[in-house]
Amino acid sequence: MGTVPEDAGFPVRAAVRRPRSRPLDRLLLPAGPDLTWLAAKVAAGVLTAEISWRGPWDKAPKAMDALLNRRLHGKAVLDIT
Repeated sequence: MGTVPEDAGFPVRAAVRRPRSRPLDRLLLPAGPDLTWLAAKVAAGVLTAEISWRGPWDKAPKAMDALLNRRLHGKAVLDIT
């Protein structure tokens, strides 16, 4: 995993997650009833977790700006290499 830039302009440690995806049924954290319901809907294909923007870590400010100004209709994913 690469290094985390300290001048990203937001709390970077809160945004970092594992670079590989895990199936919804293999989450290790206990989930409350609302999250369990939501995860079940996504797993069943009733809801989608759309990714609207994907880019490298050095473009994080651009992603944050787009999210905060509601120019994205989905999730922003930062690739950490």
